[in-house]
Amino acid sequence: MKNLLPLILLAASLPALAQETKTPPQLVRLALADGRASGTVGGAVADETRRRLNATGALQLVVQRVYLFQQPDCGRVQLDFTQDAALLPGTAIPAAYTWSTQMNICADGYPPSKLTRRTK
Repeated sequence: MKNLLPLILLAASLPALAQETKTPPQLVRLALADGRASGTVGGAVADETRRRLNATGALQLVVQRVYLFQQPDCGRVQLDFTQDAALLPGTAIPAAYTWSTQMNICADGYPPSKLTRRTK
């Protein structure tokens, strides 16, 4: 029974971990460092997206590093947003809506000063 307690506590905490939201800048910084990051987006960005798409679902974001620049902590990233349960004009059934964009950015949130790519 004593060995089951850690498993029970872990299982109880999983829903809380799944509900943790991130901001797009947090996910971009993680992707610049690790190559990829994903999560549920909260805050003003999620609120505005839900309002504009008449959605009730969560906003998901996947950020993929495309390449790095020679300037430290800077690279090109692709952002793939998915808004769950979006009710688009002319539709009667909510569905997921996805859109993508790319940008050159540094971990500090500013664009790189030079666009020279790293060779490795």
